[in-house]
Amino acid sequence: MLDLDDFKVVNDRYGHAAGDAALRAVGAELRAALRGGDVAARLGGDEFALLVVGVENVASLSPLLGRLKRALERAVRRRQWVSRSGSPASHPIPTTPTL
Repeated sequence: MLDLDDFKVVNDRYGHAAGDAALRAVGAELRAALRGGDVAARLGGDEFALLVVGVENVASLSPLLGRLKRALERAVRRRQWVSRSGSPASHPIPTTPTL
């Protein structure tokens, strides 16, 4: 599961059309960062599910999580959804999985 923290701020500050565009961009970035056979799906609101196949152990997810983090940070920077006083790191995506 991936939840976009404070996503409501995007809708409130920039409008629902911008929020919809942001969700599409996040989905595209997730798909681009995943490996062949992996799946990203929006569950609703600001929640996405990731189906990652062929994982031998939790530690083997670290490279994938790092790619996902960088992809989402790129999306945020590219579209300037975060004000200059904020940064994507204010709500970091963990690079180590939690179960």
